[in-house]
Amino acid sequence: MKNFIIGLLFLGILIPFHDNPSWAKEDPIEKLKKAAKADPKDYAPHFGLGQAYHIMGIYDKAVKEYKKAIELEPLFAAAFNGLGASYGELGQFDKAVGVYLEATRLGPNYAEAQYGLGWSYFQLGNYDKALQPLKIATKVEPKMVAAHFTLGKVWAKLDNHQLAIDEYRKTLSITPIFPDAYFQLGRSYTSLNMYNEAVDAFHDTLRLSPNFFEAYIGIGKAYMNADRNDEAIAPLRNAISINPLSLEAYNNLGLAYANMGEHEKALAPYLEMARIDFRNPVAHYKAGVAYTKTNKKLEAIKKFEEAIRLNENFPEAHFNIAWLYQELGEAEKALDFYSRTIKYDPDNLDAFFNSAEIHESFQRYKEAAEAFLQATRINPEHVEAHARLGRNYAKLNLPEKALAEFNIALQINPKLAQTYYELGNTYGELNRHKEGLQPLRKAIQLKPGFMKALYLLGRFDTLLENYRDAITPLKKVNNIEPGFNETDFLLGKSLLKTNQYHDALPFLQNAVKNDPKHAEAQYFLGLSLIDAGRNEEAIEPLKMAVESQPDFSEAFNHLGETYQRLGNYPDAIKAFDSAIQIDPGFTIAFNGLGTIYTFQKEYVKAVRSFKNALRTNPEFENGLLNLGMVYEILGRFPEAIKTYQKLLELNPRNSDAMFSLGWVLMDEKRYLEAAPVFKRAIHLNPAANTYYGLGMVYNEMGRNEDALLQFRKALQMDGNHAGAHEKIALLEKEFETKTMIKPRTRRKATSGNSDIILVP
Repeated sequence: MKNFIIGLLFLGILIPFHDNPSWAKEDPIEKLKKAAKADPKDYAPHFGLGQAYHIMGIYDKAVKEYKKAIELEPLFAAAFNGLGASYGELGQFDKAVGVYLEATRLGPNYAEAQYGLGWSYFQLGNYDKALQPLKIATKVEPKMVAAHFTLGKVWAKLDNHQLAIDEYRKTLSITPIFPDAYFQLGRSYTSLNMYNEAVDAFHDTLRLSPNFFEAYIGIGKAYMNADRNDEAIAPLRNAISINPLSLEAYNNLGLAYANMGEHEKALAPYLEMARIDFRNPVAHYKAGVAYTKTNKKLEAIKKFEEAIRLNENFPEAHFNIAWLYQELGEAEKALDFYSRTIKYDPDNLDAFFNSAEIHESFQRYKEAAEAFLQATRINPEHVEAHARLGRNYAKLNLPEKALAEFNIALQINPKLAQTYYELGNTYGELNRHKEGLQPLRKAIQLKPGFMKALYLLGRFDTLLENYRDAITPLKKVNNIEPGFNETDFLLGKSLLKTNQYHDALPFLQNAVKNDPKHAEAQYFLGLSLIDAGRNEEAIEPLKMAVESQPDFSEAFNHLGETYQRLGNYPDAIKAFDSAIQIDPGFTIAFNGLGTIYTFQKEYVKAVRSFKNALRTNPEFENGLLNLGMVYEILGRFPEAIKTYQKLLELNPRNSDAMFSLGWVLMDEKRYLEAAPVFKRAIHLNPAANTYYGLGMVYNEMGRNEDALLQFRKALQMDGNHAGAHEKIALLEKEFETKTMIKPRTRRKATSGNSDIILVP
């Protein structure tokens, strides 16, 4: 019998004990548990339990059983495959990749494991890595629908839509009733500008799933891309009729009308979009643009003002208000809003230029010259700005400057690379690095191999934090003369800042090799190793950084965070304390200390640390959230409530705080207060756990029908929500027996083992 069971398990089949009359009286889970207990060295029952728990959606238990099976039989590929699947369901895709790699090592032709590996890479955004395992899966199992479909999505992410189309077609040849495959096929056709084919694919989606509103949007966008905007109207309206809350449908409907020049008709969908998504500043901004197109200037200003009320840092909205006031002849109001535009977008040339025109019209030549000068800084080739600047310099009796600007406008001597390089270098010596970029670029344009100009351009971009722009010239310098000046450090730093930490490592290693006391190079080397997941190796360069520069608070902080990740809490505390000693206002370091003290169950110290973080930054949301959680651990629920309420005063849209407030109110048995809090939490983040929390409140209040509705909504969001399943089963049993059975315990439903998850 044991050999028979093992044979089925190798095939990946969970044994249906209930179908065997001799086993029918015993629960299959219990049967497997007894089998495991009877023979502790038998891996088969543990594998069966892993499968059973996976099917039941109890993934943490499935992981435990699969691990036990692997411990007993390390060469059992199916157990690795099952473990990868459970990790995937838990969203732990990095772990899933690791075990799938082992499964495919044990069984290179194990199609399910190859598919799981490719799917996990896809979920992590590692599309290049996803290709090979998915190709193997489809080769071994040519009719594996999921593998073909996922491979198509990977090709689409890699912008190879023709290969994506091939895979979607293979998918549909195996399973013609697959609306999602037709939908993705339509999207790829759209990306290839094959709009008729895209429309046909979207229609096939709707043939199989008439309420697939995204397909109607796809049809509309395909028609719009094909400049057939009139044909886009009907499908976009169909999308709205199916889903009246689809912002994408309203946005595209408005755009289609605008493309046709029918701005009055475009206004309605944009206004509806702003009504639905009333907290979204972009929605109000688009409504403002629509009003502008219909020449309704005052209504447009109101919409732009609403966008700014929701997001002060919205330079486009400030600019449009300024332009409208300028059109209305209210010059001072226009200047005010141009100034606000420049505050949030210092490189907005039109804001400077228009401000200069207003100043010039009032004969304020100094202010006009300053604004035109800024316009020429942003775009040194703006002929009109140079000419207008020259004119204002003349009004100010500055003939030499005026002549210089006119000469620039006339573009005299534009082909001397060395001159542009010297100009750029001079700007650098004056710490005006941004102004030095353009002449350096001109020098390189005229002389592509001009190494000094390339180096200076890369250095300036690095200083200006234009890291992505810095990489290209610095790489060219490295190709011409490796190790030139600080190229290794600058290039390594720029690569790191653009999340290319693997590429950054060799350059930063060269930099510290050449100068071990280069504190910044050591620091960024440490950060690169951290990003690469090599925390233990990161310790040494971070220590070198603080030894070379003892007041380097950021390095101490990262050293503390690294020690914390490694579980070395004493050294982490020392590092955070050093960071705070250097910078007593270092909010993040205080937060790090509080986190460690919480892990060590030194809650008094944790509270003090989080309070210090808030002392340095009273609006530090994570600090408030963490402090509230520690108060919960200590059972100091009234203080937790006040803390969460304070956080919500700062940010009423903080869904974590709203959710936690609901639970702590429930802990205080303040159910009438907890219910509306959970409702607001659902509005902010309609997650399964939030519905579950509201259901728990209703359950405690005796509103079991309302509770049942919320638990079912939780399952709609997450079909594997164990808590919701349990509560639904209890309530349905209560309804059947007409008796009330209260659950013995109540806790927050979280994905991990702890009710408290601190925020870094």
